[in-house]
Amino acid sequence: MEHNIDDMKRYQQDMRNDFNTNMTVFAMELQQQKEVQEEMRKDIRSINKTVANLQKFRAFDIWVNSLDVDVY
Repeated sequence: MEHNIDDMKRYQQDMRNDFNTNMTVFAMELQQQKEVQEEMRKDIRSINKTVANLQKFRAFDIWVNSLDVDVY
């Protein structure tokens, strides 16, 4: 009977250790995912700024071309 109790205690400790390991890995993966998402947000903001600048340039280009001026 004593042998079974020791086995159960070892089993419980192993389960706790496995759980703690899994939670640590999960927390690390979650942190990495947050960092990747933040980098993606920065990239998207940069792309949006570039698109906005291109749209401004295009609007300016259209306006210049709409002027009825001959350039020599």
